Amino acid sequence: MNILVLDTIHGGKTIAGYLTASGCICDTVDVYRHESGISEDEAVRNLTLKRYDFVCAPVHLSPEYCILKSAAAEGIPVISHHEVVSLIVSGLSDTDANSENTKPIIEITGTRGKTTTAYALSHMLSRVIPQKNKTNDSETGESGILHTSRETVTVPNGRVIQRVSITPASSIMPALYALKNNLWFVAEESLGICGFGNLAVLTSTEDYPCADKKRSALAVKLASMAKCGRVLVGYGADKRKVLETIESLPQSQRIPEDRLFFASDAVRVEDGVCGYGNGSGGFSNPLLYLEGYKQAIATAAAAACLLGYNPDSLSGFTSVPGRLSLTRENGITVIDNSNSGTNRNTSVIAAEYARRTDNGGIILVIGIESETVCEGFPKEDVTSAIAEIKPECAVVVGDSLKGIVQEDFDNTSDNTIIYHADNLESGRKRALEIAGVSGNEEKRGDCGGKTVILCVKTWR
Repeated sequence: MNILVLDTIHGGKTIAGYLTASGCICDTVDVYRHESGISEDEAVRNLTLKRYDFVCAPVHLSPEYCILKSAAAEGIPVISHHEVVSLIVSGLSDTDANSENTKPIIEITGTRGKTTTAYALSHMLSRVIPQKNKTNDSETGESGILHTSRETVTVPNGRVIQRVSITPASSIMPALYALKNNLWFVAEESLGICGFGNLAVLTSTEDYPCADKKRSALAVKLASMAKCGRVLVGYGADKRKVLETIESLPQSQRIPEDRLFFASDAVRVEDGVCGYGNGSGGFSNPLLYLEGYKQAIATAAAAACLLGYNPDSLSGFTSVPGRLSLTRENGITVIDNSNSGTNRNTSVIAAEYARRTDNGGIILVIGIESETVCEGFPKEDVTSAIAEIKPECAVVVGDSLKGIVQEDFDNTSDNTIIYHADNLESGRKRALEIAGVSGNEEKRGDCGGKTVILCVKTWR
């Protein structure tokens, strides 16, 4: 087959590599940098000459993009990166993901809560599915693989396989490894799931425009799940919104009713206890008092019930780095909430958590480290978060947010002092210096020793 693969920097290069190794002939287009592959003009000419069987494109690309418009005009099919990844995994694996003997292969997507839910699922699965004993070269001594925006690791030993983004192509290698070795696999994926697994999880139902504001991100995610054997919608999600969005999709992209499950129908959280089985079982965890963790743990518990496992091991689940994890440095409380899902609401929640944990004032590190992170962190949301949190000091991170200045808050009652930093690490160091951790009297500023909160949107 002759295939045109678009967007090399968001997984297109990896996809083309697998397709070429399988005997296909691929051209690639570097949509954003134009540094590799063929030019857009050459791609359009080739489409006019019917030289491609289909075009492989990411779902975030605008339908008005010249190559996609040309493909539509010539009647050449466009298949998403997600779909092609599923074809690659199923084509290269001898294992049927839907076989009764196959371990859980779980794909997770959503606007927020993906990573925490993935870690909660990994925690549960590692305790209900026995670890393979390493007795020969074909066995791994591992029970599963966890792939998130932080890293891809084997479980339980934590061997790092790769550190990459959560574009669809990043799931290919660990999925094939898991299927080959009959391990469970939990994969965090961006803007939808690929469909090679036996359970899809939508963590949240917040929507935003994608593909140059031409498409609904929620609709894209739900459409990607249409062919999945089972779909679980996360705890606390808007059930009506899900059903209405599914109804708005073409018939071929709708999730069948008998495959759609809602976590809120299977579990219920009250007073730090997650109940399941119509009240016949339950477990407690102090993290269930925190909104973000409550949703993730409850969703993982519902998934356990759906898969036929006991969710009680989630009572021992602990915080994830970058997801409201709490540490102390020289007596200063540091709450790390910097991840790919960080936004205004999660920043406010982090501040509420900080005030329950420590009565001291807050030094807030907030902003966006990478402009390529999905959904972004708009200036108005950052400003709004600072205004609501009312920190004594705010270290604003990111080139796009340098316009946030002291004068923006001079007419408010909180008198927040504004600093700037280039990235999360420099912002963190600046905040700790302000808090007095560095011991450098000249850099302590006016805030003294306080609680530092890290709320920077970044790939973690």
